[in-house]
Amino acid sequence: MGFPYKVRQRLKRIYQNGEWTYRRLDHTLRLTDHPPILCNSFQKSGTHLLAGLISQLPDVRYYRRKAYWHFLNRSAVGGGVHNKISDVTQRLDRCLPGEMYRGHIAAHPQIAATLKAHQFKHIFIFRDLRDVLVSLMFWWLKPPEAFDNWPYRHYVTLTNNEERLKFLITGFAEDIMLGGKPAQTIFPDIGARFREFMPWLNEPNCLPVRFEDLIDPDRKNDVYEDLARYLVPQADDSEVANIVTRMEKGSDPGKSKTFRKGRSGEWQKHFTAEHKALFKQYAGDILIQLGYEKDLEW
Repeated sequence: MGFPYKVRQRLKRIYQNGEWTYRRLDHTLRLTDHPPILCNSFQKSGTHLLAGLISQLPDVRYYRRKAYWHFLNRSAVGGGVHNKISDVTQRLDRCLPGEMYRGHIAAHPQIAATLKAHQFKHIFIFRDLRDVLVSLMFWWLKPPEAFDNWPYRHYVTLTNNEERLKFLITGFAEDIMLGGKPAQTIFPDIGARFREFMPWLNEPNCLPVRFEDLIDPDRKNDVYEDLARYLVPQADDSEVANIVTRMEKGSDPGKSKTFRKGRSGEWQKHFTAEHKALFKQYAGDILIQLGYEKDLEW
């Protein structure tokens, strides 16, 4: 039997106050002027892999703090707490130099302005959305306790992977009772969900990173170097090489509890002809824009 709600909230505030004090003390002792960092992504695109690499920088502290904002039925995709825009900006306002946050934060001018005001180093990692869906399909089969939202409650009623994958592509809408009043829960299609994030790809203060490049033995070191020069622009070639070496040591995605396989092209094992047709309908143009396909003939 757990603690009553009010007791849990009180314990949470005590923990948060203690954490804030620790962070302030740690920052005072380090006296770093390194800008704060945001590792951002659409869910299941490699956030943990990216954060693991960046946490190797000597002046960076990773407290595993999260910031979420999804305009998805007031609920984070895949679980967790949905925050209002003001919740996210307030969280970002409390950042300290050298801290790293990670999150799934959709693009919004107010959030972009907050990141710029605090001189955040913002990195947005993206991935082939077909592989994202397959990863999410398996992730929702083994959910943490935090999973408790209307889309997930519907998802667990599905009996096979074909139905689950179709659900994640097309989304759904359902009439429910919320607080004793009629309401409707909406889980948008994959195209609508990802388009909320796409403006980050053209944001001047954001560095886009392709997940597939980070797991490619022939390309990952070039990405490490790009990250090093973006995060520490004053670094000379020797310092950049040292940062790249550190990142190589931190490139172990298997340490993440959310990591499954981290491969590219896994979608081909799970997409049926129907899945392909539906995906092309809802998000085929996105694959072309991101450079994963040249046309819809795949």
